[in-house]
Amino acid sequence: MVYEKKGKFDFNSILPHHRTTIIGKIGSGKSVLTHKILLHLSKRAFVVLLDTKGEYEDIKEFELSNLIDKKKGLFRVTSLEYRGYIIDDNQILAEFFSDLMVRQNKKRRKDGEMLTSYVLAIEEVGDVISKHGRLYDIMPKFALLLQQGRSLKIGYLGTTQRVAEIHTTIISQSYHVMSFAVTSENDLKAMKTYIDADKYLNLNRFQFYHVNHAENYIKHCYKLYLTPSEKRYYHKVFGES
Repeated sequence: MVYEKKGKFDFNSILPHHRTTIIGKIGSGKSVLTHKILLHLSKRAFVVLLDTKGEYEDIKEFELSNLIDKKKGLFRVTSLEYRGYIIDDNQILAEFFSDLMVRQNKKRRKDGEMLTSYVLAIEEVGDVISKHGRLYDIMPKFALLLQQGRSLKIGYLGTTQRVAEIHTTIISQSYHVMSFAVTSENDLKAMKTYIDADKYLNLNRFQFYHVNHAENYIKHCYKLYLTPSEKRYYHKVFGES
């Protein structure tokens, strides 16, 4: 894996069918970055965000009719009315949308139609999907989405405050792992499982880094958003990043 010290964050490196994990504590900038990435993806795909914490109130609420009249856009879900029932359990919602997206595009492929690009995004994925047991036993529809999503033009994006609290299959299947400063010993140990050992120690001191397994590189910066004075200081001490 190439270790790149320079370069701005490249939104174009993230494609709709990619799988992405974003890690960061409250106040780190995780939600801001997530929102920007989702908006970027929504220009090319139909993006559904399971807003488990109700943090994205400015995003339009999802309606089932959107699946008929929209091919792209960004929509949030906190609950869903379906066939007379209200679904407000996040695990059930994740399974519902995973199954819906996979079935829709399998049908389009069978009928010779163009596939719709989908992205399923889950806020605080560790609160939705248990890390214990085989993912196929816990959430078979979501596991199928991770396994077959690329060929069906379906992507996934998940956020978490604690990387040690999410299922290892989700991390191992991620094309992109973006992390703000991590200090917990358990989280640092968990991160060693997907970052090259010789690069891992260097990453601890950075305030933000992006591991891109799709293109085989790591980019870092000391802080994602710098004021002019902070920029001068960081450049003086560490060099340009």
